[in-house]
Amino acid sequence: MKCRQLFMTGRSGEAMGTNNPNPGFTMNVKLVPTLVLSTLAIMSFAGRVVALSTCQNKSEQSTINLGIVTTNPYSACVGGGPSGEECTNLSFSGPGAFSKQHTFTFSVGCSTETDLVTFTGTFGVTGAASLKYVVLGIDYAPPGAKSTVSYAGSSVRGTSISTMQSFTNTSSVSTSGDGGFNLFGIISGTGTGTASASYTSESDSSSSLTLQTTTNDGDTIPGPSSSAAGVDHDADIIWVWLNPQIPYTVVGAAGAANSILQGNYQSNPADPAGEMDIVAMPVIWLENPSMIPSDVLSVLARSWDTSGVGGLTTADYATILAQDPLAGGSSYNPNTDPNSRFDLQAGFDFNYEPAAQGNNPITETFSVSAQSTSTAGQGASTSYSVGASFTADAQVDFVVDISGNLKTSDTITNTSKWSSIVNSATTKTASLSITGPAFTDNYTGPIQMQVWRDNIYGSFMFFPIN
Repeated sequence: MKCRQLFMTGRSGEAMGTNNPNPGFTMNVKLVPTLVLSTLAIMSFAGRVVALSTCQNKSEQSTINLGIVTTNPYSACVGGGPSGEECTNLSFSGPGAFSKQHTFTFSVGCSTETDLVTFTGTFGVTGAASLKYVVLGIDYAPPGAKSTVSYAGSSVRGTSISTMQSFTNTSSVSTSGDGGFNLFGIISGTGTGTASASYTSESDSSSSLTLQTTTNDGDTIPGPSSSAAGVDHDADIIWVWLNPQIPYTVVGAAGAANSILQGNYQSNPADPAGEMDIVAMPVIWLENPSMIPSDVLSVLARSWDTSGVGGLTTADYATILAQDPLAGGSSYNPNTDPNSRFDLQAGFDFNYEPAAQGNNPITETFSVSAQSTSTAGQGASTSYSVGASFTADAQVDFVVDISGNLKTSDTITNTSKWSSIVNSATTKTASLSITGPAFTDNYTGPIQMQVWRDNIYGSFMFFPIN
């Protein structure tokens, strides 16, 4: 408790202390108490106000929740001391909840106050997982060498990704990312019309984050090189991010529920690109890596990464390829898929009809808007594992603590799944220009086509009506 000595003004304006300025003055004294506080009494003597001071010691107890603490030792402070605050260092032996007490003593004037403060919170060790790659999306080629599908304006590319399958206890991980974290990157590959894109990473559930971009400048995906092929998924484009990094905070014992917090995705600062490093990979490259141009191979080598994760390999190409269920001459049929990877977009059927001899083929143009995802489609998902390295921000214990939670060492398993953000019916549109085969193409395949929507990546896929 703080004590203050009050000085009041007498009738003649002099400051009144404990001495009477007129000791010879005599008068009848009438004691009138006017105000009583715990340490201060103010009394009036015949119109003169005098302050009398007393001193008291005081003890208090309080609790302060510090939330998540990631510094060891941590300087915990309280206000109220002569210098404005008093601090003590808190030390931690490992991740987890803590409750630590410290007694602070404040002296002000003639009074002493002691405060017993209990500091509570959770101590966490921080670091990051640097992944070899992340699959951001798939764009499906339309039928016909002169056909295109264009995404522009409000069209969204992206997916919801969870890493919970990477850990021994899948309930260990919870996401702490929130909206508005921008990732800027250069897009390269065979698509046209896009030089850069702005990606965002935000929580869409307690265990997953959505990575998405709005293609304001536009992406145009061409059909296959030959109209005779009709729908040829060798021309599909898979977008691959080559320098992703995920921040983690370990806040509990290995295997404990909610013991790992996952933050927003970010670009690995070791990459000299200085931003998202994204490559558009045609399916035919993934099927035949010998066809990948040398300049693209140099990017896929990730030579800047000295952590041991290395560049993409033939096994990685196969893993990426597997994310497209229609690639590689697959007999996949969305009508019979028990996992509901695709939803039919009713009302957008079109014809891919050969031209008559001596005539040019017909070109049909129209727009497609996304329809609401089916209940079954909202459960669609696909998983793949990638190599990863782990680095600590400050505490070397992070690598040991995070590794103790992994199912497979140096590996992160990504589960891409339906996202309400990416698949909002108001955020996905496409413009189609479908040119049928020429008579000389000798096309003998299906003529009627349907438009389906990928429930994981949000793009449109084209499938013949058999």
